[in-house]
Amino acid sequence: MIRSASCRIAGGRTYLNLMCLDGDFHFIPFKDENGIFKGITIACCGDDALDAIMKALIFTGDVLTDQCCEVDD
Repeated sequence: MIRSASCRIAGGRTYLNLMCLDGDFHFIPFKDENGIFKGITIACCGDDALDAIMKALIFTGDVLTDQCCEVDD
């Protein structure tokens, strides 16, 4: 679950920056009926863009998992 900065209770903050190097994709923020930011929609155009975003998200997950394991050690 993503919460706005004013609603955070505890924990760290992770920033993720994705750059399109191959293919074409677009990130669209979306809000709930109260205008509160809830997440993003990712639009991928073509197989190259889908492959690029999948690789980026898998890589990000792996890096975050590795970093979390180092903190727990």
